[in-house]
Amino acid sequence: MVLSEQGLVAALRADLASAEPPVPVDGDEGLRYPPEVEAAVYFCCLESVNNARKHADGAPISVKVDGGSAELRFSVRDEGPGFTPSTSGSVGRGLRNLASRVTSVGGSVAFRLRPGEGHHGAWCGALG
Repeated sequence: MVLSEQGLVAALRADLASAEPPVPVDGDEGLRYPPEVEAAVYFCCLESVNNARKHADGAPISVKVDGGSAELRFSVRDEGPGFTPSTSGSVGRGLRNLASRVTSVGGSVAFRLRPGEGHHGAWCGALG
């Protein structure tokens, strides 16, 4: 309900502020996008936060949403230990699902997954 009435950033803040520990969301609540785009990014962000909690237990996590009227960018970052992607160069099913959700609304996604660099991963999308 918050997503459709107040937008992406307000919905993420409402859901993630009550999480333990709370996850900060940086973004402008006044920016609005088509409902299908907001829904795709909303669920990608929630899934990414859950993934970070699973694989980087206890590490600080943050969400950032920014853009303008023609483009929306988002990222979910954590300060976990990182991991090594498969030797095949392929990402796992969860990351493929995120990419599919973003590309289904005309966006693109890039994953930055580096072992030992303090970031478990960052999921970024651009829709516009």
